[in-house]
Amino acid sequence: MATDTQSLVDASNYAPTKQQVSMAKTWVRDTASGLVDDETLYDLALCAAEIVDNARKHGRSEGVISVELYLTDDTVRLEVTNDSLGISVPLVTDNLYTVEGHGMQIVAALAARWGKGETSDRDQLVWCEFPRK
Repeated sequence: MATDTQSLVDASNYAPTKQQVSMAKTWVRDTASGLVDDETLYDLALCAAEIVDNARKHGRSEGVISVELYLTDDTVRLEVTNDSLGISVPLVTDNLYTVEGHGMQIVAALAARWGKGETSDRDQLVWCEFPRK
């Protein structure tokens, strides 16, 4: 039985500012260009912006946001980590009267799979995967 190994394409770190969210989106788009088709690239960059912005809003103001891209034979995986120490976790909502959760609804709608968790250092990790077409 063959295994589908995951390999790191590249990683980058950002400060939790709005300008850095835009820079992270551009980095994901540039890094993944040529690895996936144009439609997937657009969706992946949009999800990167939403997840990094979520990390900016809910992480520590002096913290670091790490963005990593991984490839397998069949998928591209985006991982975003921030040092929130588990203070808040991302949620998905379709309630139009809430302030939070709409960005993660976009991620849930576009990505083939997504999830959240904590690293061993209690940093928040949010990931999403797209098929490589």
